[in-house]
Amino acid sequence: MKEQLLAGILLACATLAPVGAQATSETVPAPPVLSIDDLVIAHYRPLRVDPDELLGVSQRMLGRAFYVRERGGKAGGPVANLQLLGDSLLVYDEKGSVERMLALLRSLDSDEAEGLPEGASPVVVQEFRPRFARIGTILDVLKPTRHEVMVRGAAVQSVSFVKERNLVILRDEPAAVADLLELLQRIDVPQPEIQLQCILLMPGKEQGPGPVLPEELRRELKTLVPRYDFQSVGFALLRTGVNPGTRIRALLGDVDDQSYELSFRPTAFDAESGSLSVEYCSLVRSLTGTTDPPRQSIFSTSMMMRGDEYTVLGASGAEPVFVVVRVERSS
Repeated sequence: MKEQLLAGILLACATLAPVGAQATSETVPAPPVLSIDDLVIAHYRPLRVDPDELLGVSQRMLGRAFYVRERGGKAGGPVANLQLLGDSLLVYDEKGSVERMLALLRSLDSDEAEGLPEGASPVVVQEFRPRFARIGTILDVLKPTRHEVMVRGAAVQSVSFVKERNLVILRDEPAAVADLLELLQRIDVPQPEIQLQCILLMPGKEQGPGPVLPEELRRELKTLVPRYDFQSVGFALLRTGVNPGTRIRALLGDVDDQSYELSFRPTAFDAESGSLSVEYCSLVRSLTGTTDPPRQSIFSTSMMMRGDEYTVLGASGAEPVFVVVRVERSS
């Protein structure tokens, strides 16, 4: 059963190319028929060369196809003696052929330092799979470094991307690859997380949900608008990652059939001080209970919110409305 399953995995259509200009009229020999009892399996995992490139070169040199004669019959299609399996190469052939293929793979995957011009360095291959950074960000960073490198006489790109595996492949001299990996590891870090306290303040209202304002903050508000005594009427507490360009929204609650929403877009975060720079920071209110309520912008601004401090935003007038925001680094 195991042999049948492996033979099924390795089924491939082999096309044997004629050799020489006069070979077009020659009959291509049919693939041989081999007994399943004579076949062995081996794996080879490349250390330096990209698996896809190693597969292509080794197939052209020693690749072949054959039928597998099972006990009591013959397989329905030709089998390739070399296949890609994950990041390894699977060799399936007679013992002598497998040994020759493994020797070839080791030779092609060997250190290229021998035979290089004096002062030249070998080209190494290194894989990098991002854990946190978006692949578009990684490729934007690597784009200025892309160039052609020679790998066994062929020109290939120093940076390539395998979309199906979310994998970046680097090919270059060892020192250059090490520098790029160090750069990518500095970029591929989790986005910092913050905790936001957002308090909606209005005068002449009863104390609503949320914390009681510190006395120092009350005095500052009294300095800004002496005629009013503000109360907390809405509150939002959220924990979020800081991803520049991604809008953050906080629903602050409903007051007198009107809903209030604070939104902004982070542009930068200083992890040392905990300060957050934002743009398009606006407070919008809309009528509740309607399908498509009209939205009214109370204020819109860009600014920096200092870490672990209260930032007061608002608009005074006939109906003064303020929002107090506190940015805290998430533990």
